[in-house]
Amino acid sequence: MLLPRISEISAFLFQFKFFAQAVPGFSLIERQKNIDSITAMGITIPQLKSVILKLTPKNYVSGPEEDVKYPEHYIWLFGYDFGGEEVYIKLSGNFSHGVAKCISFHKAEYPMRYPYSEEGE
Repeated sequence: MLLPRISEISAFLFQFKFFAQAVPGFSLIERQKNIDSITAMGITIPQLKSVILKLTPKNYVSGPEEDVKYPEHYIWLFGYDFGGEEVYIKLSGNFSHGVAKCISFHKAEYPMRYPYSEEGE
């Protein structure tokens, strides 16, 4: 699969952040893995949202990929260094009902590759 252009990643992040900051806004899917991980990291939902609002194309890992549950929509994967812990972040491109959905936010289970990080440029 070809990498998306930085402008495409930026456009997705702009749209996600737009909905995340509006009403009704932002939603973390309450999977046990997400809850356990944010609890272990001592992170609150507002802090989690703040991390997501800081994402840039340099945090991009992969996507867009078809959402298995909603094939008409796509998911994007990002990573973030949170206090020395690499965090795996999966965001939905489905903004139905005006909500930006974070599908996954947990400690990364494997090292992630950042094609647009400074090291890769």
